[in-house]
Amino acid sequence: MKNNGDYNGMLVSPAYSGETVIRIEKDRLTFQTSGRTLSLDFALIAEIRVANFRVLLKTDDGDFEISKLGYDFDGFYEMLYRAFCDRSQEALFVNGVPLLEAAGEFAYQDVFNTRQGTALLRIFEDCVLILPPDDGGRRVPLCFVEEIIRENFTIRIVLDTGERYELIRLGRKTESFFDLLTTYHQKAKSRYAADLAAMAGNQKEDPPMIRERYRVLTTVCGADQVFRGVFAPAAKNPEEAAEDQDLPLFFWFVGLHPDRAAVELSTGEKTATYLYRFLNSSGDFLSQLRHAMEAVKDHREVIYLEEISPKTTPLYAMAIKRSGALHFLRKAMAGRLIHNESWPSRVSEYFNA
Repeated sequence: MKNNGDYNGMLVSPAYSGETVIRIEKDRLTFQTSGRTLSLDFALIAEIRVANFRVLLKTDDGDFEISKLGYDFDGFYEMLYRAFCDRSQEALFVNGVPLLEAAGEFAYQDVFNTRQGTALLRIFEDCVLILPPDDGGRRVPLCFVEEIIRENFTIRIVLDTGERYELIRLGRKTESFFDLLTTYHQKAKSRYAADLAAMAGNQKEDPPMIRERYRVLTTVCGADQVFRGVFAPAAKNPEEAAEDQDLPLFFWFVGLHPDRAAVELSTGEKTATYLYRFLNSSGDFLSQLRHAMEAVKDHREVIYLEEISPKTTPLYAMAIKRSGALHFLRKAMAGRLIHNESWPSRVSEYFNA
């Protein structure tokens, strides 16, 4: 390794094969060759693995092989893996330093996928992150956790949707991880409940246009099929919420029919009505909608951007691969309705088609 953090090695890739100088950046790898600089965004990487002192990268653009790193091999892989995990954490919209990090194994079954392997495991005040060396990272929201069980070297987490996550063989950090998990699980549920209560209590203060859209949806769908929800709760105790009582509480609401939905956002931003079609039950859709809205925090545009790809919006492309609920929501998208004079009739037509 050079003094500036660059690594000398050999690269075999679809675009170039030969000697190269490799730099690990915050969101990508760069390869300096004799004639040009190649770039590989982490959003394109599906898997990182090692074999016979080579680093193998499975990507959307083909396979990359990095070799002949010499004594720098272990340090290179460790730095690459951590940079990839940090970028995955950013793609899961989690900021800051974890309360605890442990290396271990995992297994999960969620709405999007079933996976198992090794990972860095990080716990924060509102979530647990599972960060493997591939695109199967996950954020486990503590406010939706229904059950936490420790059995020997395994911590099992069950969400209100029935999705299950197992954290396995954390070594000496198992007990500390479990204690933090049980403590912050209760705090996260309390914060989320406090925000829901605040939203319900402030319903009479909704802006006029929001009240009108809510009225239209209740007329079309029925009052018992319109639901309200909040985004991520503030990372503080419920008793501290009074300090921010003058700040607006952003929320969303949805009108449901057996196979379709219309979602409205009350965020002070210029938005539309977002339409969804689904094959499973409306109750399942509502659960995944709640999870997706909590997960995006203030990155709400990832919900409604029409085009997301690794090359145009790499962070959001990584987010969709790593969030089962967000992937579910994006896959169910069926269009949007602009808020104008014809909006009420078009909403009615959509639900009655």
